[in-house]
Amino acid sequence: MRKSNLLVLFEMIIIMFLVSSSTASAALIGGRVYDYSLNAISNVNVEINTTPKQREVADKSVYAFNVPKGSYVITAKQYEDGILKAATNELITVNDEGEYKLDLILFPDVSEDQSLGDEKIDFNAPFDEEGIDKRIVVVAVLGVVAIIAVIYLFLSKKRKRIRKNSSEPKMKSTAKNILGDDKITKTSVQETTEHAVKEFPAQEDADSKMVLDFIRSQEGRTTQKDIRKNFPSSEAKISLILTDLEAQGKIRKIKKGRGNVVVMN
Repeated sequence: MRKSNLLVLFEMIIIMFLVSSSTASAALIGGRVYDYSLNAISNVNVEINTTPKQREVADKSVYAFNVPKGSYVITAKQYEDGILKAATNELITVNDEGEYKLDLILFPDVSEDQSLGDEKIDFNAPFDEEGIDKRIVVVAVLGVVAIIAVIYLFLSKKRKRIRKNSSEPKMKSTAKNILGDDKITKTSVQETTEHAVKEFPAQEDADSKMVLDFIRSQEGRTTQKDIRKNFPSSEAKISLILTDLEAQGKIRKIKKGRGNVVVMN
């Protein structure tokens, strides 16, 4: 009887030692889950690539995992009607036991942007000669219109140059009579130029202003995909407008997934 009691006591000591050692070498990773507007969100699937993987649904926008030392990737995904709405991946390294706080910010899924480049050309499609003939006619008409426009602009500039040259002697003569040759100085010419520049400031590019107003109407945050949907311009033009606005320091683009999130500065 005494031996059996000693055996049970020995087993309990071993179990307590194993539990305490495993607890001492573990760390707690936790935090809150937000959308890209920094609003707390719930019912988000969160997992960490431990062995085995740990998964949980962040209830009340809070998650937590117990992990040993090492480097891990935490993945969070939000679904709506079975469709991925937003997601994020975060890397964290646990060097020692303790508590690690890591808040997760989910960004909208913009994987649909790649569909623009996934279109395939069907080389076996029937050859539409009538359609090609119509396109040739349209291109020819546009070419003729472009040539006429270039000729018109050239002739207009030439006429202006002729008128300017013919009016210069009269202007010089009038200036000499009123002010005299010595009073037409470099300073007076510079002042006249500066005055003209102040009266005629450069106009802001209309397209850039429209895009900037749209971003502002979305509370200063939106995606490049949403901008393209709301403007008839091509993807290339939208990209150039955003690049120009970013160079001016008015916005910044955040690369997330396969698309861009655009945020006003």
